[in-house]
Amino acid sequence: MPPACCARRISGVAAAILPAALLAVLPKCPLCLAAALTLSTGAGFSAPGANWLRVLLAGLSILAAVPLVRRALRRLPSR
Repeated sequence: MPPACCARRISGVAAAILPAALLAVLPKCPLCLAAALTLSTGAGFSAPGANWLRVLLAGLSILAAVPLVRRALRRLPSR
């Protein structure tokens, strides 16, 4: 298999897995997200700022999944 084909396949798999994995590990509580960000970066985060970031990350994950769903729907056999 040529390297370009393998790279394309790997990037397709990563594009399918990363949005779902981000949504799965994203804390649902804004205070939990603020605490995790504070521990990982050392910078303090407020609860409203963490809530805004949580909504932004969830929205970006959903937007990243839209092309994958469209591609899967196109591959379905038409009736």
